[in-house]
Amino acid sequence: MKRHIIILLTICICAVSCGSHKTKVFDGYFIKKENGVVLPIAKIPESKAVDYEIEVLFDEHELVLRSTQMLGSCYVSFLYEKAKDGQRDVMDVDLDFQDRINGKYIYAIPYGWLPGKANRIKGVTFFYAPMDVALPIKEEKDSEGTVLFTYPDYTGYKFMFQGDEVEKYLSTLLNKLR
Repeated sequence: MKRHIIILLTICICAVSCGSHKTKVFDGYFIKKENGVVLPIAKIPESKAVDYEIEVLFDEHELVLRSTQMLGSCYVSFLYEKAKDGQRDVMDVDLDFQDRINGKYIYAIPYGWLPGKANRIKGVTFFYAPMDVALPIKEEKDSEGTVLFTYPDYTGYKFMFQGDEVEKYLSTLLNKLR
């Protein structure tokens, strides 16, 4: 009996550790899946404690994000070089709420709304702040202390892939773009 318990515990430990292998990139750790990635989300604003529950899937016709929480912000930002002239540009695209299935909120955008394959994608950032989170506000000031502009701080509610990371970890997404 004792032997069976040890074998069962070993199998459980292996299953958990194999299923949650985290990969480190510039912005932190994520979990690579066959057809997407699982991204971290802060348990509370400005906290280093995270859960891995934001699933980004590269389906056949659309980019899909699944979350256990309803999101107030759900968009993806692409930094890319235009194929025709090499100029850099940024494209922010909202993922639309589609449905709630098995306790997960589903957000998606067809690939046709994203930058095409001909453009060289240099960075991809996913933003996913829950509906009930009040994001801290940051201020940008000039040298005299005058506030020039304010913006929400998405720390803990975003994940960025940049440079070689895009091709290495998001190649499935890049292959789906028109």
